[in-house]
Amino acid sequence: MTKKNTSASASGAGNSAGTSGRATSAGILFDASGTVPAYLSRTDHRQQASGHRNKWKILPLEEYGIFITSHKEKYVCDKKHNWGVGIKFEEFGTDGERIAKFPNPSNPSDERHGYPVSARDSKREFEHRPPATLTSRWRDKGYISEIEKARIDRGKV
Repeated sequence: MTKKNTSASASGAGNSAGTSGRATSAGILFDASGTVPAYLSRTDHRQQASGHRNKWKILPLEEYGIFITSHKEKYVCDKKHNWGVGIKFEEFGTDGERIAKFPNPSNPSDERHGYPVSARDSKREFEHRPPATLTSRWRDKGYISEIEKARIDRGKV
């Protein structure tokens, strides 16, 4: 079954970053291109992985597209983590997550990676909630509605 590309990258990210990754033992690696750093779609955050990690249910290229948009649009919090959503605020995590977090690597030479998150996770309610300044920008871009913004800001998504 072919999966439709509905990631935020489909809307005007206008990037020439590498659109094909290469397989590594850790996942699919998308090389750095221009200002976009290298990105690793990690195997341990894929739908078929075992364990209790947050997992993507979209294709690695769609995941990478959300990262590219997050990076180019500077959807970054004070802790230097990038955050992202899809164009239609669709679910892209296996547990219904609609927000992506791309943590700032502790080692600057490491490639970036990310995973779907939800503030409904009581153990990570505040770590998995983007700041209101970013949700305002997503609303202004039309990625989310005012109601969805309020729900994210209150930790209900």
